[in-house]
Amino acid sequence: MVSGISFRCHCSAVRSFITLAKRIGFRRLTAHFVEIMDLSFAHTILAQSPTGQPQQPGIGDFLRGPLVPMLIVMCGFLYIMNRSQKKKAQEHAALLKSVKPGDKVATSSGIVGTIISVREKNVTLRSADAKLEITKSAIAEITERGGESKES
Repeated sequence: MVSGISFRCHCSAVRSFITLAKRIGFRRLTAHFVEIMDLSFAHTILAQSPTGQPQQPGIGDFLRGPLVPMLIVMCGFLYIMNRSQKKKAQEHAALLKSVKPGDKVATSSGIVGTIISVREKNVTLRSADAKLEITKSAIAEITERGGESKES
């Protein structure tokens, strides 16, 4: 017969269950039930014991671990981030190509003014009494097109 601390604990738990069941009114529980429970518990312990030599972790264990799903999620996240950033860059490039004299613009530094002339990389801007030359990439948005209000 198998003996051990956990086995003894299991036996006492089964016996306390039987006494509780007898109090409630289950008179049919007998010693045969205790033997069946003890044998099933022994099979459970034997089924959990390691067999043979410990095996070396293989490539299958690595692929089943948490690393691969985490890498897939990270790649998806980076793809979505790059896609949205690329879309914003394309919209900004289209905005800069459509700039023409007479447009009212706001720069990324907060200067608001009217475009006087447009060159390949630079723009001449009139703001109040000042005439400024800025790079096209500093234009954040076009507030009015050639004297017309921008529709939102």
